[in-house]
Amino acid sequence: MFGTNTYHLAKEIAVQVGRIVSLAFAFKMDLGEGLYHLTVALHTGGSHRQTCYHWKERACDFTVSGFKREFFVGIAGLYPALSYEPVKLSESLPLDVAAKVALEVMEAPMEIPCGTRFSVGVNVMNNSGRDLASHPPNPVHLSYHWLRVDDRTIAVFDGDRSFLLPPVPALGHGTYRLSVLSPPGPGDYLLRMTLVQEQVFWFDQVAGHHFADCRVRVK
Repeated sequence: MFGTNTYHLAKEIAVQVGRIVSLAFAFKMDLGEGLYHLTVALHTGGSHRQTCYHWKERACDFTVSGFKREFFVGIAGLYPALSYEPVKLSESLPLDVAAKVALEVMEAPMEIPCGTRFSVGVNVMNNSGRDLASHPPNPVHLSYHWLRVDDRTIAVFDGDRSFLLPPVPALGHGTYRLSVLSPPGPGDYLLRMTLVQEQVFWFDQVAGHHFADCRVRVK
């Protein structure tokens, strides 16, 4: 429904070899109620139809709800503003960091249809001395498993990833939306939400209980 890029915003971004740059687009969210998803790309020129280096479909999902004014339909201009700054690399974390991280479910459905995408509100509490960030080379992401309630067997292990944006600071906390896809078959399940540092470890597999569970009926 809407797209823009740094070319049309006349923003020149200096990127050095071996460095990471974090870009933040700020929007006036003048949107109608509904479920939205965001796609992002890295390309030359004014359109991704030119040289496209990377494309990420459905980078995140969000919902607009609770209107406090007249409902509207139509096309919206989002008036984007862009800022950027260098960020630290996300290096491999020691196992004792996971022991100092806890998750709390803030909002989750009790019932959902099969094969349906939805979001869960999660609070991440980081009592370690290290930031948790979704930056390369070993990004930390929110993810999940689906377990069958009756025997605790794994129905889906490798859940979709959601970014920690902004990062969870050392000795701090943050609230995030975790994008989840329900299992293809009906039944009573445990949705186990946790963190994973890519190519390093899953936080729920470290000694202790570094995850949050909620029971969901899939129909």
